[in-house]
Amino acid sequence: MLHIQQLISEIKLIVDNDTNPNIYKNYRYGDVIYRKGWEPHYDEWKTLCKGILSDNSLKNSFLYIYLTQYQSPDKTNTLIKNQRKFQNTVYEIYDQLQLHFPDTFVKPMKDELVIQLRLGDVIEHKWYLKKNYIDLIEQHIIKFKITKISFVTAFFFANVTTNTNQQIFMYSEEKFEKNKMHVNKLLCSIHKYFPQISLNIVSNYNPDIDMFYLIHANYLITEFGGFGDFAKNVRNNPHDI
Repeated sequence: MLHIQQLISEIKLIVDNDTNPNIYKNYRYGDVIYRKGWEPHYDEWKTLCKGILSDNSLKNSFLYIYLTQYQSPDKTNTLIKNQRKFQNTVYEIYDQLQLHFPDTFVKPMKDELVIQLRLGDVIEHKWYLKKNYIDLIEQHIIKFKITKISFVTAFFFANVTTNTNQQIFMYSEEKFEKNKMHVNKLLCSIHKYFPQISLNIVSNYNPDIDMFYLIHANYLITEFGGFGDFAKNVRNNPHDI
C-alpha cells in the first residue's frame, strides 16, 4: 500500500556512527532517570550523564535541565520516589522548553490514540512488536470513540559499547530492512481492520519532542523499556496500557 509506505518513510533512522553522528547518542530517558546499566556494575548511566552534561548542544534539553536543576547525577535518583513531585518536575521542565522553542512541541488531539512503537535494535528481542495491537485498538475505539491513531517511534540503534567493552544494540542494514518489513505488516493489518481510522507517524531526531507527545496523550499504549516506562510513570493514567 502506497499510503503505508509513505508512513514508514516518515520514521526517522537514528544511529550513531562515522557517517551518521548523533548528538543524542547518550540521551536515553530510562537509563538516565532510573539509573540503569549492564552487568557487572550496572553503572552505564553515569557515562550517559557525563556525556549529556559535557555537550553544549544539549543545554536546552529535558535531560540536561533535569540533571542540572532538579536531580544531580552523582547519586541515586530520589525524585522518582515522590510521584507528585516527579510529575510536577517533568511538566515544569517542558514548560521551560516550550518557552525556548514555542513552535516545536505539539500535543495530540482529544480523540487520538497514541501508540509508542519501539523499533530498531530491539528487533532481536522476543517481545518485539508482539502486543495484540488489533485488540487494544479495538478496545479504545469502542470505549473512547477514537478517530485517529498516531505511532510515536523511530528506528533507533544505540550502538552501545558497555563499560566492559561489550558491543550491543548495533546497527546493521539487515536489521533495518527487517524492521521496515515488520512495521509494514503491522500497519497494513491495522489499516485493514480499521480503515475508517486515520493513521499518523510522529518521529523526531530529538527525543524530547516525542516524549512530549506521549505524556500529553489522552489515550496511550506504550512498549517495553525505559522510554515507555517514563511516559507512563509521569502520566499515572489508569487508561494507559
